[in-house]
Amino acid sequence: MLVERFGHVAAYWSMAGGLAAIGLIAAVAVSAKEHEEELEQQEAEVANQQVMSDATAQAITQAPLAMLGALFSMPGGTTTALKAARIVGRNWPLALLLVMIGVLFWPTEGDGATADSAKPAPNPDGSDPVASYH
Repeated sequence: MLVERFGHVAAYWSMAGGLAAIGLIAAVAVSAKEHEEELEQQEAEVANQQVMSDATAQAITQAPLAMLGALFSMPGGTTTALKAARIVGRNWPLALLLVMIGVLFWPTEGDGATADSAKPAPNPDGSDPVASYH
């Protein structure tokens, strides 16, 4: 044992230093692995960005109907729906606020197309009016 050979203080300091060195090596290894995984994840996100946004938009548009179908198909679902409607009726301003916030995040068709069509036409002299402000 280290305590018998080197004494209490030296043994505890050597064990603490050894464990700290092992922890430091493990932290460097985990950090390198996480960095590699993060780079792979960023590459995958770039490749799947359009697919994910389409899937998300489809799920968001179908979610309310799916939840209503699940609510009405379970036993006691109709009474639960009526109780929920009563709660929403009592808290109408809060429900309206949540609906307005939801409308802000609702996906629209052709988000990029509206931005391109809103760009003003070039001037007759050939200069770009948008580029002159940058």
